[in-house]
Parts: sequence; structure tokens; C-alpha cells
Amino acid sequence: MSAAIAISPELPFTGLGMSENFKATLLSAFRPLMRPLVRILVRNGVSYGEFAELLKSVFVDSAQDVLQTPDSRQSVSRIAITTGLTRLEVSRLLTQTDEDAQALLGRLSRVGRLLTGWHQDSDFTGPYGIPYEVQFEGPIGRRSFTELVRRYTSDVPADEMLDEFKRIGAVLDLGNGYYRVLIRSYIPSAADPAKFHAMSVAFTDLAKTLDQNLRPDEDQKIFERRVWAPNGITPTDALDFDRYVKDRGQQFLESLDDWLSTREAEAARSGADQSVKVGVAMYMFVRPVDDQSDQESIQ
Repeated sequence: MSAAIAISPELPFTGLGMSENFKATLLSAFRPLMRPLVRILVRNGVSYGEFAELLKSVFVDSAQDVLQTPDSRQSVSRIAITTGLTRLEVSRLLTQTDEDAQALLGRLSRVGRLLTGWHQDSDFTGPYGIPYEVQFEGPIGRRSFTELVRRYTSDVPADEMLDEFKRIGAVLDLGNGYYRVLIRSYIPSAADPAKFHAMSVAFTDLAKTLDQNLRPDEDQKIFERRVWAPNGITPTDALDFDRYVKDRGQQFLESLDDWLSTREAEAARSGADQSVKVGVAMYMFVRPVDDQSDQESIQ
């Protein structure tokens, strides 16, 4: 009733010669992996364009690590070929500063851009910078919600943008054909940013472990196991299992913490020149019985 996953080192990386079937299998494996991550982004107002810009920089950084080309001119060409980006894009991403990257990633969403226009465009603000109430539709160039959309989010129909503004409580329908903007900036989630940082660390640590274990030239494999009930258990038993994991899992983690704390103190006393951060993360998962993810895993 239980199984442990061991990653096989039998799949070689063959670079540009990688078979299309293997690529298709790899991309198919990434689809369910990306789904919960993208849900987090969508839920918090991050657009595809913003995420795509981030991915470009990640592809370039990762290609640099994999290719390890010391010659800068050669690097641009090889990275462009490997990632599928243009040489111009690669050059830009290689030379941009951290501030440039933050500016690109911080590009306003459609809602944010429209709100900014409504509060800062001189055609839409009156005395003391107070935004005008606008009717939904009007002639091109005249003050209206449709004109705002045309200027700041032209790739989305105005009625869809208005529906989104109503959904998030950004406008008030005055009942006379006019709308009043209620917020100046769009903050889609009130979640503590520290939670997103913790999520990032957890995903990153797991992904780095998987990356190391999947490298065919890596002899040192890191511990990575799972246990689950292939045929499923009752919802009541799932609640009991949750309590069991919280109790026994906490005990196990505390024992590891004691072990690590002792070694950490010894390392500090010895004045060791080198040190590495190590740890173990635990999580419980619940999914439908008809989910076939486990059958697709390499065992």
C-alpha cells in the first residue's frame, strides 16, 4: 500500500540532439508541476506577459550555468540557439541590472495600468487630481471608460475590463450611466509577502534536489522519497492521517533539529572555513484517487 520514488540516472541529457519524444515527455511532466504555481500567480494578479519576461531571464541564467561559455560573444550566440531567444533579447538580459529586471517584472498589470491612467491622465483628472466620473462609452478621444481601455489596455474589450473592475470592487456604478473609480492601486492579495518568500524557498529547495538527482553525471544523490496510498483511503481516515503526520512529523523534525543544532554549534566553535546549509522539508499531499501522477513517475 505504499511506495517510495527513486530517481533513475539512466536518462542522458543530449542537448540539441535531444529527441522530440523525450522533449514532449519532459514538457508533459512540467505541465502539472506548473499548474499550482501559475494558479498562485493568477490569483495574485500576475499576467502572462510579466511571467514570460521572468522566464526569459531564468532561461538565460540557466543556459549560462549549463553551457559555461567563457567567451561573451560565443555565449550570446550559444544561449540564443539553446533557449530559442533572439541574440538581441539575450544581450539585453545579460546586461540588464537588477534594477532593470525589477522594473520589467514590476510592469503594471492591465488593471493597474488602467487605474494609473484614470488617476494620472490629465484628460481624466480634475482639480487637485481627483479622477472624473466617466460614462462607459463615448467618441474616440473623449472621456469615457472605453477611451481609458483604448489608451491603457487596448488588447482587452472594454466590457470585459469593466466586469473585472466590478469584480474586484474598483468602480461604483452610479446608476446614471457613469462610473466612479474607488481605488488608486490594485493590490490583489492581502497575504503576507513573507508567505510567498517561504513558498519560494520550499519550491526552490525541492527543485534543486530533483535537479541534482536527475543529473546523469551526478554521483551524489540526495535523499528524496515519498509514501502514499495508491488505492486511496476514506476522507475520515485522511483527517486522521493529517493529525498523525502533524504529530509524528513534528517529532521527527524536532529530532533532526536537535542533531543539526549540535553540529552547527560544533562548526561554529571550530571556526570551519567552509559550511553548507542542509535540511529536510516535509509536506502532506491530498489528491483524487483517479489522479494518475504516480504512474507517470520514474521509479
